[in-house]
Amino acid sequence: MAQNASSIQTNGTVFDSRSPTYELFENNFIAQLKLLRQMDIHITGPGTGQMYQTFLSDGSVMINIGGIRPRGLENSTEAYTSYLEQHMTSGTPYIKGLYYPINERQKGIKKDEVMKLIRQASQLILEGFSLPVNPRDNLAPDGQLFVEMCEKDKEFCSMS
Repeated sequence: MAQNASSIQTNGTVFDSRSPTYELFENNFIAQLKLLRQMDIHITGPGTGQMYQTFLSDGSVMINIGGIRPRGLENSTEAYTSYLEQHMTSGTPYIKGLYYPINERQKGIKKDEVMKLIRQASQLILEGFSLPVNPRDNLAPDGQLFVEMCEKDKEFCSMS
């Protein structure tokens, strides 16, 4: 019986005492996954796009452009750069994470800065890098600082 749930079609045995078997049919999501496996460099900002990095091939590079928080206050003194889902990059030891310069991001996204990151990513891919990547090395500067603060002051990071 073919079922259609969220654009994923499956074949499964319905009224049978055996365990059901499923077969995935070609669809747009499978095509996206295949494309991701072929990418060497993935560039995205905060949000859902970050979730794709776990599907990248070993030795790929993830470039996080970052965003400005809080929304609506981009041009205020309260605004700050945030990379949000950097824990996804930190937890993916078979890729290398690069980040748009934290002190430059509030000035907007500049082509020259993005090109520098692409060149750096290309060089890493061509020269290769050690796997697994240390989780801390795959954090943005603010994430690395947070980890360092927690190591120096356990009370700072306690949940109580």
